[in-house]
Amino acid sequence: MEKPGTFPEWCAIFNPNAGNCKGSKDRDRISDVLGRNGIRFTSLTTTGRGQAKEFTREILAKGYRKIISIGGDGTLHEIINGVFTQDHCLPKEVTIGLVPVGTGNDWGRMFGIPLVYEGAAGVIREGKKLIQ
Repeated sequence: MEKPGTFPEWCAIFNPNAGNCKGSKDRDRISDVLGRNGIRFTSLTTTGRGQAKEFTREILAKGYRKIISIGGDGTLHEIINGVFTQDHCLPKEVTIGLVPVGTGNDWGRMFGIPLVYEGAAGVIREGKKLIQ
């Protein structure tokens, strides 16, 4: 991970097991779509349950305030728990983007995040806020 002040604006947390391993299969495609949309990011890949929460706590401690969840509802749930169980910033200072890759994608559906990667990247690029 880069030193504070030198890292990209976003940190993407990939869950390769999301959507029956769709996260792993589509990782390069998702990265390409984000890049084509001008979204600069560094990425971390989970290897087990609970790791997205720990990654979130670590990256917030390093100064990131924008996180992209690339996975399913469980990945997003862990990231949100990481935001609320750390003490480096207020939760309202954190922006979370979502690229739905899970099997259900209930959070994405509820907030109108397109299930098509290009559409989800567009929501992130445009800075649409779903929760104030």
